[in-house]
Amino acid sequence: MRISQNGKVSELLRDVPIPRMFHARQAFDGSHIDPQDIPAVDGPAELDFDEKGNLTGVL
Repeated sequence: MRISQNGKVSELLRDVPIPRMFHARQAFDGSHIDPQDIPAVDGPAELDFDEKGNLTGVL
C-alpha cells in the first residue's frame, strides 16, 4: 500500500485533529488456571432473551 500525502483522504481530514498513538506495555504475572480445574461443558449454552428479543444472559 502506498501512502500519499496529497490524497483524497488527506484532503478530507485536513482540519481534523488526529491524536498521536502510543505504545502500551503489558505485564502478565505467572498465574493461570490449571486445565483440570476447569469444569467440563455438558453441551451447548442456552441463551436467555427478554420479551423484546434482547440477549440477557447465558445459562
